[in-house]
Amino acid sequence: MLAILRPSDWEWPLLIHLVGAFVLVGALVAAVSATALAWAADAPAAWRLRRLAFRTLLFAALPSFIAFRVAAEWLYSKEEGKLWAKGEDPDWLGIGYIVSDAGLLLLVVLLVLSGLGARRKTLEGGSRLGTWVLALSSIYIVALAIAWWAMTAKPT
Repeated sequence: MLAILRPSDWEWPLLIHLVGAFVLVGALVAAVSATALAWAADAPAAWRLRRLAFRTLLFAALPSFIAFRVAAEWLYSKEEGKLWAKGEDPDWLGIGYIVSDAGLLLLVVLLVLSGLGARRKTLEGGSRLGTWVLALSSIYIVALAIAWWAMTAKPT
């Protein structure tokens, strides 16, 4: 029902927000996949896969996070006071902010860990860091799925 009420000048920030969020999820899935494949690979291939995971996080996940977060604030500034009372944000918006704020911290940690893992050409040092990258990326993907559900279902 809210989509019917949304003015047409909000379409661009919503498109940027959604594309940024989808690219972020795709980049995280690619980083998780590369990190998981690095476990089964030999040392040179594992190093290349860890480097791929780092570059995916750096060049795809970080810019898409920035785009989706800026567009979210742009949308919030347009919607505040129009669809709900000022100071009374809906629950789904709070869930989105919690996941987004915690997600920035997780993304920075993932960049540091995957960058350190990409610098180590040995299998032992990189695989321990890869375990952390795999676990934290998976947690972040689940958190984004919860936020996605909250944004679409709009629970009270």
